[in-house]
Amino acid sequence: MRHMQHLWSIPRRSGVLFLGLSFLLVLALSTKLTYALCVEAEEEGIWHNIDPNTREITQAEVHIGCNDLRICDAETGRCPSVKSAGSIELWGQCHPSDCYWGMIPGERRQHDGAQWLVGIYTFGWKTAHVWLRTYDFSGEKYLRVWVWNDYHDGRTDRAFDGWFLP
Repeated sequence: MRHMQHLWSIPRRSGVLFLGLSFLLVLALSTKLTYALCVEAEEEGIWHNIDPNTREITQAEVHIGCNDLRICDAETGRCPSVKSAGSIELWGQCHPSDCYWGMIPGERRQHDGAQWLVGIYTFGWKTAHVWLRTYDFSGEKYLRVWVWNDYHDGRTDRAFDGWFLP
């Protein structure tokens, strides 16, 4: 008899779950909300310097965090601003293998009308200010990696400006 009671409880639980989900759907529709899925950022991925003989950065890896679901107002079309958390990983030219710079957080920043992903590496001898942005040229998507190297060991500060492909 206990076995039979257990079998009957499954449909009842499913019914309660169905009613609960139906209520949430009706609530969402009655408050005129829409939903938008997150779109993968253009910078996302592993990028390689187009200059095989570079003495600077050889590879960049970019990860952009994203909310899977954003709730938007159907009347105004506005979606609340979501600050995507991102991370940047760089590799510099070394011998016999490239040097891993590590992973740093990245944040979105507007500059001259364009949106960049920026981050800062801090080493004992320098601070590297990293700026990343994609460009489209001749049907190819490139990642521009611009780095301002602020040296603390007496060397002259300088910039690196490199172009990368996936």
